[in-house]
Amino acid sequence: MIGQTVSHYKILEELGTGGMGVVYKAQDTRLGRNVALKFLPEKFSRNREALERFRTEARAASALDHPNICTIYDIGEHEGQPFIVMQYLKGQTLRDRMAGGPIEMDELLELGVEITDALDAAHAEGIIHRDIKPSNIFINPRGHAKVLDFGVAKLIQAPEADSEMPTMPATAYLTTKAGTTVGTVAYMSPEQALEKPIDFRTDYFSMGVMLYEMATGQLPFQGDNSVAIFNEILNKAPTPPIRLNPDIPDSLEAIISKCLEKKKDIRYQTAIELLVDLRRLQRDRAGESAVTAQAAEESTQQGRSHLWSALAGAVLVMVIVAVAWFWPFSSAPPLETIDSIAVLPIENRTNDPELDFLAEGITQGAIHRLSQVEQLERVVPGIAMERYTQRGVDMGMVGEELGVQGIVTGYLRQTGQEIALYVELVDARNNRSLWGGRFIRTRSDLLEIEEQFATELADILGLQLTGEQKEELTRRYTENVEAYQLYLRGRYYWNQRSKEGFEQAIGHYNQAIDIDPGYALAYTGLADAFVLQGVYRHVSGSEALQAAESAATSARELDESLAEAHVSVGLLATFRYDWAAAEKELLRGLALNPQYPTAHHWYGHYLKARGQFDEALAEYRQAQVLDPVSPRITFDLAWELIRRGQYDSAIAQLKTALEVQPNFASLHALLGRAYIDKELYEEALTSLKRAADLDFAIGGAWLAYLFAVTGKKEEALKLLEELEESKARPSEIAVVYTGLEEIDQAFEWLDRAVEPDELDDLRLSWSDFEYDPLRDDPRFQDLLLRMNLVP
Repeated sequence: MIGQTVSHYKILEELGTGGMGVVYKAQDTRLGRNVALKFLPEKFSRNREALERFRTEARAASALDHPNICTIYDIGEHEGQPFIVMQYLKGQTLRDRMAGGPIEMDELLELGVEITDALDAAHAEGIIHRDIKPSNIFINPRGHAKVLDFGVAKLIQAPEADSEMPTMPATAYLTTKAGTTVGTVAYMSPEQALEKPIDFRTDYFSMGVMLYEMATGQLPFQGDNSVAIFNEILNKAPTPPIRLNPDIPDSLEAIISKCLEKKKDIRYQTAIELLVDLRRLQRDRAGESAVTAQAAEESTQQGRSHLWSALAGAVLVMVIVAVAWFWPFSSAPPLETIDSIAVLPIENRTNDPELDFLAEGITQGAIHRLSQVEQLERVVPGIAMERYTQRGVDMGMVGEELGVQGIVTGYLRQTGQEIALYVELVDARNNRSLWGGRFIRTRSDLLEIEEQFATELADILGLQLTGEQKEELTRRYTENVEAYQLYLRGRYYWNQRSKEGFEQAIGHYNQAIDIDPGYALAYTGLADAFVLQGVYRHVSGSEALQAAESAATSARELDESLAEAHVSVGLLATFRYDWAAAEKELLRGLALNPQYPTAHHWYGHYLKARGQFDEALAEYRQAQVLDPVSPRITFDLAWELIRRGQYDSAIAQLKTALEVQPNFASLHALLGRAYIDKELYEEALTSLKRAADLDFAIGGAWLAYLFAVTGKKEEALKLLEELEESKARPSEIAVVYTGLEEIDQAFEWLDRAVEPDELDDLRLSWSDFEYDPLRDDPRFQDLLLRMNLVP
């Protein structure tokens, strides 16, 4: 067939043959890409059973969408011969890779994780591979695995939450004549060899055989013929792999032994169980390598850097995107008391960016629900500005840095309308896996996600909830699925903190409200989006404030028990200089939800504005305890430390925060201010140039101030010309003029800062030492009076 064109595929060369087909390399003439065409051999094309198996392969494999499964593009027929169009892969098979003997341990574990993850995806679709072996595993040039040839897979009904593992006669699955088998004998499970009922657990046995061979270079069951090999599989225990390769970790030998249990009931029961054990071993080895590879000081510094990268997305609430059934691992010991948990960023493995907003959005709902549970002493959200990998993270260090006992990791997968979340709970005190599960829901059932997750996690943690707490955990803020999804999209875009993001968020919130006018949470989201539009100077301050107040007031009226609504109203009152209303609303929000970090953060703003600096510092510290990786909270805490002259403490806080958010301009700018106060001008220059590069309106003002106080007046004036045309805050431009000792111009800009059209920070910064040259001027006292602040 070389040189022929089949449909729109030009056959280039033959790649190989197998029991179920001949594979050719071909060119897709429409898309200009290389593909692999698999044809049923001519002798089978007239066999109805073989044809049916071939079609079943195509249907089964085309339902799978996973980075470690060979993609099926198309199916067709040419001159009576059916064919499948598959992804063309470069690289080598695992069989070829093992030709040189055992595989190095880190590579073995990575391949094992990827293959098991692929099996888990297939099993979630009710598909058994039943022919796992090295020649069906392809390794691309980057070292990643692809599972090939679901040629003997058959669809079976996926298990229900309360059903037993489904089984059917092997002959029904394999559609073979009596006495025949499909698959390679050495990798068959005992039940497959005997043609007994088969389920997903047959693949775990085959996986164990393959792991054994990868680790030792030998097969666990050997013989001169199939009868002898069958006898080994059915009746003999393999040589312990550690005898063949003394470098094998004990835990890997335990994994292999569990895979190779002859009784499937004591084998791994789910792919997620096997996956968790492999990942735990992978993680433990990564931790050991980090310690042995570096000197102690270097290890500590790098470990903290990697740790804080992981913590940037950590949330001390479990985010569950889909729940339908769950099972604990049978090997997990009883849970010790855990009263605080963290969740590392959930990985999106769906190739669908839509699930980014879903994963991040549902976090907010889970945070709100679990923060109501008094028995959980710490429920701390972390603001995830990026997605960080979970691999290689030392759970003990994460737990120590955040002060938590339990850590949850997880990832998302989607098939059709179903979304699945796979999770593991680890005891950070001893790196021990405590529980793992899979949760599944369709998009139409998303309303059940948060409530089912929260109650499930509370049950797993052994929390004794009151009736009122149970009611709060299962409370719904809307009954409309479409409104709920629009709300989640709004939170996702709001977190981007960009002009376009705010506009998108406002649009989604308004759509949610149009569908459900009683959706209080959507109104709070709308209020937060409007006010930040003004703070970031994308719209006029008065326009933003008026719109935000209307939305926040509506939220409070719709649901008086919603802490977020009161806290939003309280913040907005500080911009109006209505301090009595601000205090009332912020304290109400704190009473409704004492674990809401934003409530402590913004109440700290109120106290600082009122001159109650010790109380403000205490609130900022409490906000940081509840959300230790929030760059904004750290910024305001460090700002207060600078005001107190505690420069070294402030610098330490800012440097730690910058490990999490290296592109957060305000952190660089404040670090530069601290260096100016310490008269470390070279360090200040470096930090402020970086801030200005990231955001000129933020960094440029303090860079100009540095030039002003170091005698570089021309450079300062040049920057001022640009700043006055930018979105820089009037109070910060005033600081530059103060540094230049041009007092009248400084007051001119401060007058603008207190105008209703400006959402300026002067209400917080009036006590900063940069204003000391102005403090005795009657005009400064007048500014304080206009802000209803007592001089």
